[in-house]
Amino acid sequence: MMSWFIGHIIAVFIGISLGLIGSGGSVLAVPTLVYIMGVPPKEAIAVTLVAVGSVSLLGVIPHWKLGNVRLKTAAVFGLSTMIGAYSGARLATLPFMSGTLQMLIFGTTMLLAALLMIRKTSKAQTSQDLKTVIEQYSKPVCKYCWLWVMTEGIGVGMLTGLVGVGGGFAIVPALVLLAKLPMKQAR
Repeated sequence: MMSWFIGHIIAVFIGISLGLIGSGGSVLAVPTLVYIMGVPPKEAIAVTLVAVGSVSLLGVIPHWKLGNVRLKTAAVFGLSTMIGAYSGARLATLPFMSGTLQMLIFGTTMLLAALLMIRKTSKAQTSQDLKTVIEQYSKPVCKYCWLWVMTEGIGVGMLTGLVGVGGGFAIVPALVLLAKLPMKQAR
């Protein structure tokens, strides 16, 4: 009973994280559900998809009012992400995809993300801001950048459908770097 209480307190902070920086929901919710609240991995992933999706839907309201939502980009990225998420969720139902394997993929993804962030941070100068980093990022080779956005959406969606993560920590960088959205509009 105490673990459920602690889990719900952590959930409040997860929601605050989602509202402030647009990410962290699934990355924090899946381990909280599995390791603190004792929910089996497959169920935790499904719960996370619904919970984080609902919180994100509520979080878009203030951004909509401020004019930070680009419908065309949201439609292209959102629809491709939904296709990927459906494919990832179907993959998660295959007999060989156990809850343990899903958690292994989850952990590997988090470790890889952490290593990439540490590597980028150690290489970047401390005075260099995000805008400078984005300007130095090489543009996609194609002249139809929406294809890059769609491809990234499918990849992020597959990861999200398979292990319940990838949303904020992959979507925000993809929209900033590939769709060239300002950070306020991407999150």
